[in-house]
Amino acid sequence: MYLKRVKELRESRNLTQNDVCKVIGIQQPQYNRYETGKRDFPLHYIIDVALLFNTSVDYILELSDNSKPYKRIKTLENKDYLVKKINNKTNK
Repeated sequence: MYLKRVKELRESRNLTQNDVCKVIGIQQPQYNRYETGKRDFPLHYIIDVALLFNTSVDYILELSDNSKPYKRIKTLENKDYLVKKINNKTNK
């Protein structure tokens, strides 16, 4: 499944694939296969990407054209967790 919005969201924030990989915890070649549609993007990574870009999974999956996220029951304390994850990986 090709998820063009993942690439659009990433590029709109001037992030590289490596930047996103640091957050979701995978290697860039694997992420590239997901972003280009060569492999199906696992749901748990789609959720991480939605949280990172402050959007909804529905938007990423093109089930909605509204990029605003729904009210979240669970947030990844949310971005704080992701930012810490990036910082921990880049400081190693």
